[in-house]
Amino acid sequence: MRKNEGDGVRGRIRVALAAVALSTGAFACGALIGFEDLPGKTSPRDASADIAPDDVREASDTRGEPGTLDPSFGKGGISVLEWPNINSETSLMLDGEDILLFLMGNEPAHLAAVRCSKSGACDTAHAVTVFNGYISRVIPVRDPRGEGALIYGLENGSGDSPYQSTVHLVRLGRDGRVEELAKETLYAPTTQLEVAFAAGMHRSIGVDNSRPNDAGRMNLRAYLPDGGPDMQFGHGGRVSLATPAVYFQPGGVLLQSDGRVVLAGAPYVDELTTCLRFESDGGLETSFGPDGGVTLAVASPTIVPDGDGYLIGGMEVGPRAVLFRLTRDGRRDPSHWNDGMYRFDVSDDTNLPMTHLRSLAAMPGGTILAFGSMATETSNVVALARVSRGGLDPTFGKRGYVHIDEGEVTGQASMVVDADGYAVVAWRGADGSAKLARYRGE
Repeated sequence: MRKNEGDGVRGRIRVALAAVALSTGAFACGALIGFEDLPGKTSPRDASADIAPDDVREASDTRGEPGTLDPSFGKGGISVLEWPNINSETSLMLDGEDILLFLMGNEPAHLAAVRCSKSGACDTAHAVTVFNGYISRVIPVRDPRGEGALIYGLENGSGDSPYQSTVHLVRLGRDGRVEELAKETLYAPTTQLEVAFAAGMHRSIGVDNSRPNDAGRMNLRAYLPDGGPDMQFGHGGRVSLATPAVYFQPGGVLLQSDGRVVLAGAPYVDELTTCLRFESDGGLETSFGPDGGVTLAVASPTIVPDGDGYLIGGMEVGPRAVLFRLTRDGRRDPSHWNDGMYRFDVSDDTNLPMTHLRSLAAMPGGTILAFGSMATETSNVVALARVSRGGLDPTFGKRGYVHIDEGEVTGQASMVVDADGYAVVAWRGADGSAKLARYRGE
């Protein structure tokens, strides 16, 4: 049953349903090509063979222990790709035993997909150009229908106005063919624009904070497998939320098997994350959380499912990483940590505070892997931590975490966990290369 507009959110967020207009227009999507076919480029190469042993960090003598690099991956556990003019954005997706690495390049601006094997060998000669244009945010999700990948890409500054951008929904087939399914025109300052995406068997959900005026908005858009609007969701396939802050950004979205949608979002410069859940028809579920939603003291949130509950991770003042576990009905889980909350620091002797929590994964054994970065004005380090119900797990690496590499991690450094329980992480190195590492997670 459709809930009344804004009922139960107590003024934090009110719901306003609006019709959605799917934009049309031309956008160049690439076909299956090698990178050397792009104008003005030289062919990239896999530089893993050039890594000196001293460059591999945290590869302890106790190979195979949790928190150690997989020596069969790349060279000593790390694979390096030299990709000309790569910017700071990297994203990962599992495709069977393979890994799809998405790289954003410049001159000309483009997004490329590179297939890497379980051993860390990357086939750069058959890279696929997914987008031609400047893509500031990319979210790849394995197509639940088994047809490859669904990719939600945000193209900044795609119109005549600097406030106009475009979000594209694209299918990348296993044969390398690229098909654009849908696109939307978004209006907001490009530095404040953000998107989130999740896919299910019968629909996918895209979220953005496009706003045609100075009022804050959050938009949920439901797509059918062919890219058309799902008319069973909201009004015309869209639910529009009025937000208390103008720059309210989606941190993550989950699409459950029962069709319900869980959304986590936060103001751009605030530490209060709001989590809401929607019925499969787009109606706000007022029984979720204490009063139709739950507010958590965390900024820049990411959300993942965890058995019969949810994990939300992000940053707080300090800065320190913080995790929350919610029960299925949206309450903080008292069986985890301190009433469902845990703060942790992985700075070690570097004196570098963690500034971004990039990715979370709930492991089958009940532990949590957290991948993030620490930075000051002069140094950057990426780190992988394992958290149990008792806190940082001392059996993982050094005191529950490992420092992986010094590198520039200003964008979408990401992590996936493969079927063997290994964490594969990707980031942009300080030398401009793309780096992959495979660690034992369980």
